[in-house]
Order: sequence, then C-alpha cells, then structure tokens
Amino acid sequence: MPMSNLEDSVAAPANEGPPVLTPLETLRHSAAHIMADAVQRLFPEAKVTIGPHIESGFYYDFDVPRPFSDEDLPRIEQRRDRERAHREAAERKINDSKSSSSPHVPSLA
Repeated sequence: MPMSNLEDSVAAPANEGPPVLTPLETLRHSAAHIMADAVQRLFPEAKVTIGPHIESGFYYDFDVPRPFSDEDLPRIEQRRDRERAHREAAERKINDSKSSSSPHVPSLA
C-alpha cells in the first residue's frame, strides 16, 4: 500500500480524557499516592517506578538503593497514617470554608 494511502487508513487516537474510575478504584488510586508520598518522605532517594491500582488493591514498585526491610514497614505505615490524617485535615478545612449548604463528597484520601 502506498504511504499516502496507509496514512489515510490510520485513525487518529481519540482524546478520551482522564479514565473514569469506580469509587473503589478511586480509593485505591488515592491510597497508592498516599503510600508513595510516605515512602518518599522517609526515603528521599526512593524513586517511584510503577504503581497502579489493581483488582485486589494497589502496589508500588520503588527504585531504592537497598530493599525495604521488615523494620522499615512499621515506619512506612506510621508515616502513611500521618500523610492520610494531614490530607483529611486539609480537606476538612477547605470544605469548612465553603459557603455551600449542600453536602460534599467524603474524603477518599
């Protein structure tokens, strides 16, 4: 097939916008970000590589100089909890400052 005909037959990618997530997928996506933030605060040299939400939860792979140890896990969990509490407090402050009498979506962070 001549190149000009080939170019005409290839469809341009559709601009679909951001993916539409279910509430559970949104929760898992937010939880993955909170966990990644916690790890990077404790281990600034950690590079986030990949970490999607998946059917059973979420995961993140990190590029780190040394593997995480069993002793690191409680520290990561504590930092994760602090990150989540900080985000929830910030969201409450924003919602409290709104002058709307309508209900707001609860925090998924």
